[in-house]
Amino acid sequence: MDFALYRLIAAQGGVFTTSQALDHCGDTGLRALVRSGRWRRSRYRGVLVGGEVPDTPALLVRAAALAVGGDLVACHSTAAALWGFDVLGPGTLHFLGPPEVGNRRRPGIQVHPSSLGTEDAVLVDGVWCTPAARTACDVVRLTPAIDGLATLDAALRSGSCTREQLAGAAEAQAGLRQVAGCGAWCRTPTHASTPRWSPGCAGGSSTPGSRRRTCRSRWRRVAVPGGWTSAGVRSGSARSSTVRSRT
Repeated sequence: MDFALYRLIAAQGGVFTTSQALDHCGDTGLRALVRSGRWRRSRYRGVLVGGEVPDTPALLVRAAALAVGGDLVACHSTAAALWGFDVLGPGTLHFLGPPEVGNRRRPGIQVHPSSLGTEDAVLVDGVWCTPAARTACDVVRLTPAIDGLATLDAALRSGSCTREQLAGAAEAQAGLRQVAGCGAWCRTPTHASTPRWSPGCAGGSSTPGSRRRTCRSRWRRVAVPGGWTSAGVRSGSARSSTVRSRT
């Protein structure tokens, strides 16, 4: 076996395409290596994984990026999971890509165009990601307010970014939808009440009681330590409701 292939596999974090493998071995040899367990197939067509490489979220992201092709950067909840503060759970893998990749979509994968570029990408666990503060602000902009608030809290508690960095990221995204609430929250003193946001709750919840239950669920998921957390949540023209949660 050509050791150049193994160097390539190592450089790509344990993932490689069948095309790359076939450049160094025949189809018969490829199938034999898969049968022997030296290599295994990923969930993405045309992407293989080294047999001894453990299954991790980062490995899944690397395989997905290779399946789509192009210079991709993990973003949104995908980057949040790699940074350690995702509160949304497994779902679609999100990437930023160059213009030629476009808004290509495969099952479980979506590539977004980026108005802010990807020059600030950071390598996390072998995956290029948007910086932690930018990632948190992206999640805030594209999810219901309750999920956004839990994400900002989780980002700060993870230690991956500071309140000042979050405020700076929000300022860099000025003009994009829903980022004003993120900037206001980041500039609020640590123990002050959180500014009220207008977006509705996840799942179409519209009553104050349902909003409170959803908010408490999000905060429990990110293991907020003891003490009361207060936030104002407002849906459309409905009257604002203050949510207080204690774990």
